[in-house]
Amino acid sequence: MVAHHGPPHKFFHGGFGLLGLDGIRKPRYWAFHLLHQLGTQRLALDGEGDGFGGLVNGWATRGDDGSVRVLLWNVTFDQIKARGSAALGRQVTLAVAGLPAGEKYTARHFRVDNGHSNVCTAWDATGKPDWPNATQLAELHGRDALETLEPEGQVSIGHTGAFQAEFDLPMPALSLVELVPEAKW
Repeated sequence: MVAHHGPPHKFFHGGFGLLGLDGIRKPRYWAFHLLHQLGTQRLALDGEGDGFGGLVNGWATRGDDGSVRVLLWNVTFDQIKARGSAALGRQVTLAVAGLPAGEKYTARHFRVDNGHSNVCTAWDATGKPDWPNATQLAELHGRDALETLEPEGQVSIGHTGAFQAEFDLPMPALSLVELVPEAKW
């Protein structure tokens, strides 16, 4: 390995950090952003099935406003598969219990994976230039955003007091599902 000192020799140079050159937010930035969105009270999170507690882990929290946020991730320490492995993707059924029956929530599902909130994928699509031209840089800035897996929606909690969602969790991926109570006037 040849050591490189001084300024980076290319745009995505493999350096550590949350921000790339020109202030581009890397997927790790969005991972920390989602962690920051968690509430102040930790809730129990139980799981079962292939991968839970190994590849798939998470945290669940409640906010002071009654919101519930569940952060789930699917990662491996096998660096050969760091950019993804279809064989390690998992199907998730998320069930949130103990919600007030009849309560209405705004449901959002934020995602960081190879296709969402990942400016590196946009850079790959431009041909991985050492230094993007102005048009490519504008495209990268245009893709530099936290994205949702699906559009925001309103949910009404039934008599069981439960909310359920099913979704794929590829490897690598990070999902934040949030339920925010609708304001009562």
